[in-house]
Amino acid sequence: MQNCDILFAVVPYNTWEASVKKTPWILAFLSLLIPLETMAQTQDIHALRVVTQAFDKAKSDNKIRRDTMIAQKVHRIENLRGNDEFVSVEKVAVYKAYTKVIKGKTEYVEELVDIWPAKADPPSNPLDFERLLDEFLIRSYFLISSETEVIDGRTCVRVHFWPRENLPPEIEDVDRILNRALGILYIDERTYTIRRINGYLEEAINVPFFYNMERLDFNIEFSNQSGLVLIRSIHAVTKYQYRPPRTLFRTIKRFQTHKFWYDYGNVQNR
Repeated sequence: MQNCDILFAVVPYNTWEASVKKTPWILAFLSLLIPLETMAQTQDIHALRVVTQAFDKAKSDNKIRRDTMIAQKVHRIENLRGNDEFVSVEKVAVYKAYTKVIKGKTEYVEELVDIWPAKADPPSNPLDFERLLDEFLIRSYFLISSETEVIDGRTCVRVHFWPRENLPPEIEDVDRILNRALGILYIDERTYTIRRINGYLEEAINVPFFYNMERLDFNIEFSNQSGLVLIRSIHAVTKYQYRPPRTLFRTIKRFQTHKFWYDYGNVQNR
């Protein structure tokens, strides 16, 4: 990382050892994956502990929400440059998301309830929130900055993240993104709950013969909903091109904004 004002915490070994024993098991597991010399140079154990606690809270609240609340998600896609190089695409899709018993098994579903234009294809929705947070922990280094930021009247610590070395294999899109993403997490300094994630791609994602993503800037906002920390909005700017299925020479280019807004209500109203 460059041009970052970083705060390092130095603690005696016996104090550090005692604190690690109290942290979630994943921290001990991750520490085994990081060479000690590298960890001493780049990893902030306190930052890893803070991020893990914030992510565990967000994942737990998301599970509770699935069983007790319904989410209405609005996904708006807007073209940034509608000329011959980029095909113009503008659509708005509205979803309702909740758990549902299907053939005796409880499953999570997102139901499309409205779309504009009426005959537009629904946008893809590949984001698995829990998988995203898990992969963040596996694939990123974290360091706490000496700077703080006030969000909705709450003071938040700034935690910088960037990719580790010797990363696990890339299987899904979330793996490819986090292997190249760097940015800042904003975490409430008193409650250790996550409030915001800002990030961007350090380098392009290139999957030969399938697609190339030149740019992805993203901002994820969280808010307190009836005591639960839940996603409030996601804004992303993307620039990419891909080859449609069963074609060899046709390439489609996109330069777009993707905006998601989330509202939550009682599950009985679904």
